[in-house]
Amino acid sequence: MTDLTTSEGLRATGFEGFVAVSALRQSGLAAIPDRPGVYVVLRRATEGPRFLRASPAGQPGGRDPSVPPTDLEGHWLLDAEILYVAQAGGRGLCHRIGQFLDFGRGMKTAHWGGRLVWQLAGSGALELCWQAVPGRSPWGRKNTLLSAFQARHGTLPFANARL
Repeated sequence: MTDLTTSEGLRATGFEGFVAVSALRQSGLAAIPDRPGVYVVLRRATEGPRFLRASPAGQPGGRDPSVPPTDLEGHWLLDAEILYVAQAGGRGLCHRIGQFLDFGRGMKTAHWGGRLVWQLAGSGALELCWQAVPGRSPWGRKNTLLSAFQARHGTLPFANARL
Protein backbone atom coordinates (compact mmCIF):
# COMPACT_ATOMS: atom_id res chain seq x y z
CA MET A 1 0.00 0.00 0.00
CA THR A 2 1.24 3.51 -0.83
CA ASP A 3 2.41 5.68 2.07
CA LEU A 4 0.22 8.79 1.99
CA THR A 5 2.45 10.55 4.53
CA THR A 6 5.37 11.27 2.19
CA SER A 7 5.87 13.34 -0.95
CA GLU A 8 6.72 10.17 -2.88
CA GLY A 9 3.50 8.51 -1.77
CA LEU A 10 1.45 11.57 -2.69
CA ARG A 11 3.09 11.73 -6.12
CA ALA A 12 2.42 8.00 -6.65
CA THR A 13 -1.29 8.53 -5.95
CA GLY A 14 -1.75 11.36 -8.45
CA PHE A 15 -0.78 14.54 -6.65
CA GLU A 16 0.62 17.29 -8.88
CA GLY A 17 2.58 20.47 -8.38
CA PHE A 18 5.25 20.06 -5.70
CA VAL A 19 6.03 23.73 -6.27
CA ALA A 20 7.61 26.17 -3.82
CA VAL A 21 5.32 28.80 -2.32
CA SER A 22 7.55 31.55 -3.72
CA ALA A 23 7.29 30.11 -7.25
CA LEU A 24 3.50 29.78 -6.99
CA ARG A 25 3.23 33.41 -5.96
CA GLN A 26 5.32 34.46 -8.97
CA SER A 27 3.45 32.27 -11.46
CA GLY A 28 0.01 33.59 -10.67
CA LEU A 29 -1.22 30.07 -9.86
CA ALA A 30 -1.62 29.24 -13.55
CA ALA A 31 -0.93 25.51 -13.13
CA ILE A 32 -3.54 24.91 -10.42
CA PRO A 33 -6.92 23.56 -11.59
CA ASP A 34 -10.22 25.25 -10.78
CA ARG A 35 -11.79 22.01 -9.59
CA PRO A 36 -12.57 20.69 -6.11
CA GLY A 37 -9.73 18.80 -4.51
CA VAL A 38 -7.17 18.64 -1.74
CA TYR A 39 -3.86 20.38 -1.26
CA VAL A 40 -0.90 19.64 0.95
CA VAL A 41 1.91 21.82 2.29
CA LEU A 42 5.28 20.05 2.54
CA ARG A 43 8.61 20.89 4.11
CA ARG A 44 11.53 18.87 2.82
CA ALA A 45 14.27 20.44 4.97
CA THR A 46 15.87 17.96 7.34
CA GLU A 47 17.05 20.42 9.95
CA GLY A 48 14.76 21.66 12.68
CA PRO A 49 12.60 24.71 12.05
CA ARG A 50 13.06 28.28 13.16
CA PHE A 51 9.86 29.97 14.26
CA LEU A 52 9.06 33.65 13.93
CA ARG A 53 7.87 35.48 17.06
CA ALA A 54 4.94 36.94 15.14
CA SER A 55 3.15 35.59 12.11
CA PRO A 56 3.14 37.73 8.96
CA ALA A 57 -0.26 36.25 8.04
CA GLY A 58 -3.41 38.31 7.79
CA GLN A 59 -5.69 39.03 10.69
CA PRO A 60 -9.22 38.23 9.56
CA GLY A 61 -11.72 39.71 11.98
CA GLY A 62 -8.84 41.25 13.93
CA ARG A 63 -7.61 37.85 15.16
CA ASP A 64 -3.84 37.58 15.51
CA PRO A 65 -2.68 34.30 13.92
CA SER A 66 0.54 34.24 15.98
CA VAL A 67 1.25 31.43 18.44
CA PRO A 68 4.06 31.53 21.02
CA PRO A 69 7.13 29.84 19.50
CA THR A 70 7.40 27.51 22.52
CA ASP A 71 3.93 26.15 21.71
CA LEU A 72 4.97 25.61 18.09
CA GLU A 73 8.18 23.83 19.13
CA GLY A 74 6.21 21.48 21.36
CA HIS A 75 4.03 20.41 18.45
CA TRP A 76 6.77 20.00 15.80
CA LEU A 77 7.48 16.56 14.28
CA LEU A 78 11.04 16.26 12.94
CA ASP A 79 10.35 13.26 10.71
CA ALA A 80 7.19 14.55 8.99
CA GLU A 81 7.26 16.16 5.53
CA ILE A 82 3.57 17.02 5.56
CA LEU A 83 2.74 20.21 7.45
CA TYR A 84 -0.85 20.87 6.41
CA VAL A 85 -3.67 19.09 4.59
CA ALA A 86 -6.68 21.06 3.31
CA GLN A 87 -9.59 20.78 0.93
CA ALA A 88 -11.07 23.08 -1.67
CA GLY A 89 -14.73 22.74 -2.46
CA GLY A 90 -17.03 24.77 -4.70
CA ARG A 91 -14.73 27.44 -6.16
CA GLY A 92 -11.88 25.00 -6.66
CA LEU A 93 -8.23 24.50 -5.84
CA CYS A 94 -6.87 27.58 -7.60
CA HIS A 95 -9.17 29.92 -5.69
CA ARG A 96 -8.60 28.29 -2.28
CA ILE A 97 -4.82 28.01 -2.65
CA GLY A 98 -4.79 31.65 -3.76
CA GLN A 99 -6.62 32.60 -0.55
CA PHE A 100 -4.15 30.54 1.50
CA LEU A 101 -1.15 32.26 -0.11
CA ASP A 102 -2.73 35.71 0.24
CA PHE A 103 -3.40 35.02 3.92
CA GLY A 104 0.29 34.15 4.35
CA ARG A 105 1.26 37.52 2.85
CA GLY A 106 -0.81 39.40 5.40
CA MET A 107 -3.77 40.14 3.16
CA LYS A 108 -7.36 40.07 4.37
CA THR A 109 -8.96 36.92 3.07
CA ALA A 110 -11.40 34.23 4.13
CA HIS A 111 -8.71 31.81 5.27
CA TRP A 112 -7.53 30.85 8.75
CA GLY A 113 -6.61 27.20 8.36
CA GLY A 114 -2.95 26.30 8.14
CA ARG A 115 -1.98 29.56 9.83
CA LEU A 116 0.93 27.93 11.64
CA VAL A 117 2.94 27.41 8.43
CA TRP A 118 3.35 31.16 8.06
CA GLN A 119 5.16 31.39 11.38
CA LEU A 120 7.99 29.25 9.99
CA ALA A 121 11.04 31.19 8.88
CA GLY A 122 11.58 30.61 5.16
CA SER A 123 7.96 29.72 4.41
CA GLY A 124 8.55 30.66 0.76
CA ALA A 125 10.55 27.44 0.37
CA LEU A 126 7.64 25.26 1.52
CA GLU A 127 6.07 23.23 -1.29
CA LEU A 128 2.45 22.79 -2.26
CA CYS A 129 0.98 19.88 -4.12
CA TRP A 130 -2.63 19.23 -5.04
CA GLN A 131 -5.02 16.66 -6.38
CA ALA A 132 -8.33 17.36 -8.08
CA VAL A 133 -11.03 14.91 -7.04
CA PRO A 134 -13.82 15.30 -9.60
CA GLY A 135 -16.89 13.28 -8.77
CA ARG A 136 -15.67 12.61 -5.21
CA SER A 137 -15.74 14.54 -1.99
CA PRO A 138 -12.60 16.59 -1.29
CA TRP A 139 -13.46 16.27 2.41
CA GLY A 140 -13.36 12.49 2.15
CA ARG A 141 -9.94 12.60 0.48
CA LYS A 142 -8.67 15.05 3.10
CA ASN A 143 -9.88 12.77 5.88
CA THR A 144 -8.13 9.79 4.27
CA LEU A 145 -4.84 11.73 4.23
CA LEU A 146 -5.26 12.94 7.80
CA SER A 147 -6.11 9.42 9.01
CA ALA A 148 -3.00 8.00 7.34
CA PHE A 149 -0.85 10.72 8.91
CA GLN A 150 -2.37 10.20 12.34
CA ALA A 151 -1.89 6.43 12.11
CA ARG A 152 1.82 6.90 11.38
CA HIS A 153 2.62 9.83 13.68
CA GLY A 154 -0.03 9.62 16.40
CA THR A 155 -1.12 13.21 15.80
CA LEU A 156 -2.34 15.56 13.09
CA PRO A 157 0.07 17.44 10.81
CA PHE A 158 1.72 20.50 12.37
CA ALA A 159 -0.56 23.16 10.84
CA ASN A 160 -3.75 21.10 11.19
CA ALA A 161 -3.37 21.35 14.97
CA ARG A 162 -5.74 23.41 17.04
CA LEU A 163 -3.28 25.68 18.84
